Amino acid sequence: MKSVLFFDYDGVIVDSLSSVAKIQNIILKRFNKNIQTTPELIRNNWNNGWQGLYLNIYGFRPEELPETAPLYKKLAVKEKYLPKIFYGIDVIIRELAKTHKLYIVSANYHDVISGGLARNNLLPYFSKIFTQDDVKEIHKSDPKFFLHPLEATGHKKEEVLIIGDTADEVYAGKSAGIKTIACSWGWQLRNVLVDAGPDYLVDTPEELLKTIQDL
Repeated sequence: MKSVLFFDYDGVIVDSLSSVAKIQNIILKRFNKNIQTTPELIRNNWNNGWQGLYLNIYGFRPEELPETAPLYKKLAVKEKYLPKIFYGIDVIIRELAKTHKLYIVSANYHDVISGGLARNNLLPYFSKIFTQDDVKEIHKSDPKFFLHPLEATGHKKEEVLIIGDTADEVYAGKSAGIKTIACSWGWQLRNVLVDAGPDYLVDTPEELLKTIQDL
């Protein structure tokens, strides 16, 4: 039985693409990058996490990436950049928490996620939050991104499902030997998710609940 769920945050629980694009434009201006981003640009070029986007599309140097984190964290908790949760996902989380152990495994940051979950009264349903703060330089496409929380929680691979919205999570899950569910309402185009070959692909939160309950 799949009794443990590793939930992504952005693109699965919160509809954050537009607000993240606004934050990234401030970061791009601050670092003198001659490009302006949009939700569509991010979605069409999402490869190897936010680090890949910054390096390959925005023109950041590797040594600049850590310098962007403090500004992102500062902006992401401001009221005008707070994303809303996807319609119905709160009901699904509460229902799944009755029968499963829930964790957040995300490339976002702890303060951003914990604050967002608390505002929507969802924080108590998650046993622990694992974020970029925990794995530092490891990208989400690296299986270590998911093996770290697996080891930290003491669960077995056979018990776990990764719930994400990008091909990175699918590829990392495969490499880690963990089953994946890809959610098509998030940051990545549906056809990209199909090509990545997740174990399950769902189009609505309701379908996510049914898929998990049927396993």
